[in-house]
Amino acid sequence: MKNIFSFFLLFCTIISYSQKNSEYDIHISLDDYKKSIIVENDTITHQTIRLRNQKKDQKSYIINDKGELIFNIKIKSSNSINFIDLEYTNIKNNNLPILKKSSKISNILNYPSDFIVNDLESIFNILEKAKNIYIIEENDIVGYDVLKKVVLKEYARL
Repeated sequence: MKNIFSFFLLFCTIISYSQKNSEYDIHISLDDYKKSIIVENDTITHQTIRLRNQKKDQKSYIINDKGELIFNIKIKSSNSINFIDLEYTNIKNNNLPILKKSSKISNILNYPSDFIVNDLESIFNILEKAKNIYIIEENDIVGYDVLKKVVLKEYARL
């Protein structure tokens, strides 16, 4: 009976550890992208950053059985997520930008190069599950980067 109880206890422990979600931070490097809306006054700074899908409409050329050149155009669906909005808010200095050593930053998405996908749904899901999302605003200032903690703006699903 002790063996069965020990096995059951060991089994429950293994299952409980395997069910834990790993917490991770995501960093988005904006490179030269500076298009955002900034509203500032004495106590509030609000910034909205829109990251668009960089995939262009696809055009393919085909020679049909009659020897005629035809082309097909694939246009992005309007049902899919074509942009992601991130919001930075600093009220009375509660969310100031931080300096972080460049070598300590992991999980980096580069905009716009990593946003050339058919649908931003997979990137949206990764950002949605992240513990924290940071925008890398200034790259490599003597081995440090300037980070702003942002939140993902949620939209109603269709």
